[in-house]
Amino acid sequence: RENLSSLRQSLDTLNQLSEAITPIQTPRSQRPAREVNLTELVRVTASNFLPFSQKSNLSLITDLPPQPVYVAGDERQITQILGGLVSNAIKFCNSGGQVRIKLEKTNGKDAHLIVSDSGPGLDAQIAANLFESEAGSEQTQPRRFGGLGVGMRTIKEMVNRHNGKIWVESKPGQGTQFHVMLPAR
Repeated sequence: RENLSSLRQSLDTLNQLSEAITPIQTPRSQRPAREVNLTELVRVTASNFLPFSQKSNLSLITDLPPQPVYVAGDERQITQILGGLVSNAIKFCNSGGQVRIKLEKTNGKDAHLIVSDSGPGLDAQIAANLFESEAGSEQTQPRRFGGLGVGMRTIKEMVNRHNGKIWVESKPGQGTQFHVMLPAR
């Protein structure tokens, strides 16, 4: 029964991630922006990925502001951005490590999302080219899971469609932090 539940969750997550490529091909004008509660999306995403983090013996921590943070955009794509970053953090983090999702509102104008892990980190060359191509986003670091998750180039394209910015901070042996800035409402 536990395996069936885990399989269903895995299939749901895979389904969401595999659909991420379709929105990239849809013109912006066909996907109207709506008010999205980013705080709630972080809560839901953390809840959805908790079984995967536990299976990998990882702590999954959220750090959320007391007031909800809203952005304008396509909720499905924003969910895919967040899910892709958390999925990658779990994949590349070592057993016993930590994945943290932090959300804050900066200067009252932007939502700043940080997904960090205590994994092996990235060398400067990999970090510099991470968003360039799907082939370039395949790291040489060991992965706990295989699969066709949302690539970093695809995530960057979705962030760009929301008039946002994404960047990575990492050093070998010191973990990785992905930052996403989106205009807040």
